[in-house]
Amino acid sequence: MWHPGFSKVGLVVGLGLLSMLGAGCATSRAPGTRPDDMSRAEHLKAARRYEADAAKHQGRYDPNAEITVVTPWVSDPHTPGSSATRTTEIIVENPTAKHLEHARRRRDIARQHAAAARALKQYADKYCKSVPVAERKAHPLPGRYSRVEDIPGGVRLYLKKGVKGVALRDRMACHIAQARMEGFAGHKDCPLHLRGIRFRVAQKGIVIELLARRAGMVSELRRRARAHTSH
Repeated sequence: MWHPGFSKVGLVVGLGLLSMLGAGCATSRAPGTRPDDMSRAEHLKAARRYEADAAKHQGRYDPNAEITVVTPWVSDPHTPGSSATRTTEIIVENPTAKHLEHARRRRDIARQHAAAARALKQYADKYCKSVPVAERKAHPLPGRYSRVEDIPGGVRLYLKKGVKGVALRDRMACHIAQARMEGFAGHKDCPLHLRGIRFRVAQKGIVIELLARRAGMVSELRRRARAHTSH
């Protein structure tokens, strides 16, 4: 529950990003195709790989290929009116038709990876539109707060005098968006480089709260926050 006095414009990492992928999919989502499963570059690489695989399977399809499948059947002798009647079923199949399905599925996975990459880019563009590209990777927290207090699910950071909370909030939002673009690589001690971190800033810019979405991340969040405390 948010306490009174906090900005209503708190960033909840992840919300809105999945909506960029669309409300529904024609087929099931393939493992590894959610935006935060990998970096934007990795999603694009995966999309190209699956497109190439789809092309290979498409090339293996021969519309003129045929095989005849003959299946003898003997009816159930207990069926009323039947005396173990024998029948033969003859079906003409295309043995290469399976490659069409393989190609379709691989193209669909490629589209999912491409959509994830596009969503990450749109997300970063949204939260970093006012931040120069050269500054988007810069860690916004070191030197900005002097004390860390543990709270349920995370930490409260007490900002140093003169630090503008709203401006810092915007830089934090951009930093997280950039981290998602890069698959959270690097900055091993940065509390913002934990997947699923939520934060909010007091309207008067006095404190910031960081919350972990999973209980197992709380201790690591607290460790990282204290690693950047400046007195």
